[in-house]
Amino acid sequence: WDGFYHADCQNSPLAELRKEDLQALIYDQLVDADNKDIEYPSPWQTARLIRDQPGHIIMDHKGTPEKDTAASLVNQALETALAKYNEIEDPRWSNYRKVRITHIVSDLKPFGHYDLPVGGTAAAPNAQQDTKGPSWRFVDELDDKLEAWGVYPGGQNGNPGSHYYDNLLPKWQTGEYYRLSLSHSPDEIESPLFIMTTTTSHE
Repeated sequence: WDGFYHADCQNSPLAELRKEDLQALIYDQLVDADNKDIEYPSPWQTARLIRDQPGHIIMDHKGTPEKDTAASLVNQALETALAKYNEIEDPRWSNYRKVRITHIVSDLKPFGHYDLPVGGTAAAPNAQQDTKGPSWRFVDELDDKLEAWGVYPGGQNGNPGSHYYDNLLPKWQTGEYYRLSLSHSPDEIESPLFIMTTTTSHE
């Protein structure tokens, strides 16, 4: 696995399952009947703990009689993760972590998009989760000449019957951008869609 959460990657779900199972094993001592919903340390802190203090007391899983270490917990987590992974019919990342974009009125489901093939994860530059992520993507070239590129997951028309209701979505899914038409004056605008003029009347 190259470490990237590509939409078609089949190894990313296994990595996520192993991470979840490993955190549950390491921090099981913090969970009890009165404290079930705890916030685990970040994966980065957990990785640092495994690397720097593999024999820390927190590694001693309370569900086993022998003394555990980071190595034994990593192996246990991988075994349980593999068992879950083998039950997944389609292990592609985009199928395991389904991305959906819903209408602002949640009951209007026909106006949303579901099971989108999108890569990324919460801890990556494309911080995409199932219902949250980078909607407006923007790249600006900081030079004397103003140039920028952007895209967002929708369209420029709020009418579901319009071609422009969601026409930007395909490029957003694949991480592509449109060159934005920016200018310092109206004369610099290239290929305008329409021109609006005004007149002033004097009575």
